[in-house]
Amino acid sequence: MFRQATKNLHSENFAVVRLKKHVFNQRSYMGGMVTNRIDENGHYNSALGIDLLYNVFDDDFLSASIVQTYTDTLSNSVDFINGGRLSFKWERRAFTEFAYFFSYERAGEKYLPGAEFEFREDFNHFGNMLSYGWVEKDHPYIQRHQFSIGSDVYTRNADESIETLEINPFWDATFKSSFTLSIGFSTIHENLVGNFEFNDDVQVLSGDHNFTNFNASFETPYGRELSSSGFIRVGGFYDGTIQSYGIDPIWNFSKYLELSAGYEFNDINFKERNQQLENHIVRLKGQLTFNTKLTLSVLSQYNSGADLVFTNTRFRYNPSEGHDLYLVYNELFYTDRQRLSPVLPVTKNRTILAKYTYTFTL
Repeated sequence: MFRQATKNLHSENFAVVRLKKHVFNQRSYMGGMVTNRIDENGHYNSALGIDLLYNVFDDDFLSASIVQTYTDTLSNSVDFINGGRLSFKWERRAFTEFAYFFSYERAGEKYLPGAEFEFREDFNHFGNMLSYGWVEKDHPYIQRHQFSIGSDVYTRNADESIETLEINPFWDATFKSSFTLSIGFSTIHENLVGNFEFNDDVQVLSGDHNFTNFNASFETPYGRELSSSGFIRVGGFYDGTIQSYGIDPIWNFSKYLELSAGYEFNDINFKERNQQLENHIVRLKGQLTFNTKLTLSVLSQYNSGADLVFTNTRFRYNPSEGHDLYLVYNELFYTDRQRLSPVLPVTKNRTILAKYTYTFTL
């Protein structure tokens, strides 16, 4: 059976203003941000937010933010509980000895930011992490260790039930060659109120799911002629299993030219329901640095699961400190045009963007 192709999107207008200034000391700042989105019929969505990062003492920081959204189809009264998002975080930033963070977030049911993407709605989030690290003075290979354990709890505002609970113990190491390695586990509980689909043939069912997976990643020293990073994730995934692998090599041919590639493979398998999804992602990127003021980068990415090729070309001109001009060209191509009726066009969307940023002191 064929599905109808998606209709053309209507035109919209987006505006974003961001201001930030150092306060109290050079490691602290206060900022504000306003976003606005208006469609062709005049309907609007606006968001107004302020944020603070305060260096309390040494490596301890307190961060906080508050955002209120306004939409002409909803009540526009100030209501930070239902129409806003609050966040607080206290952390100690350190790799050696004790480090930690404790955080809290809340988004109300009427919080609708039209100019950004939100993974969750109407939730409370409690996040925590404790770690301890030390330097190896006499080890022939390892320079530093850090052991950590973190947790995240998401609850629904409607009934205060737990939506997600995740616990992550990890070991991170830095070697004397500057090679880094991270190994850990994730134990996860998910409560889904409805099914969600990856495609027409593969879906995750509603209900309670408990699973554990193994995670590892590495990075070789950057700046050499050849460097690389990669990851592996294997184990449970809701009522099935997952295998995910990725590698990203980088070639520094000279101070003017850098080439990189990337490959990611994902295999999600629900054997009991005879459903499986295999996805391949391939990336190619090149960056040409003409001088300290001019750079050009080109990125192309293929996603087999979405049957799409994304291309991005970005030119940056930095005439002096605090001045940046960007010219960006994006295009998204269909690779399987025959899967829908009528036949899909060659291009899904195309964007040409000019952006200028100016940093000034108040």
